[in-house]
Order: sequence, then C-alpha cells, then structure tokens
Amino acid sequence: MMRYLEECGKQWRPKQGKSEWQKQKEEERKEEAGNKWKEKEEKQKKKKKKPKKERKIEVRKIVEE
Repeated sequence: MMRYLEECGKQWRPKQGKSEWQKQKEEERKEEAGNKWKEKEEKQKKKKKKPKKERKIEVRKIVEE
C-alpha cells in the first residue's frame, strides 16, 4: 500500500499488482531470451576460426649518398 503526502489530500490506496497472465508472459519472454542467448553461444563455439595469413611486406632500403 502506498501513502501519498497529506498535502495532496489523497488517502491510503492499495498498490496495483500484475495479473497472472502478465506474469506468465514475462516469464515466457525471459525463457525465450535465455534460450536464444544459449543458442548463440553454442553457434559461436562451433565456428572454428581460420588462422590469419601472415602478410609479408617488402622493405626497400634507400642509401643516402
């Protein structure tokens, strides 16, 4: 229950909670999000990273005269 300041002139009023179906929907959304996150991690683990090719750079040395 919430109490408003007496300046407002309002009295005690019960705080409205969520209904059962709203709670159930939220739980389902959380579970789906968790499942998607797990699937993403599994896919990333399955992917094998290819080793990067080494780059060779030719360096020419200029001799000053």
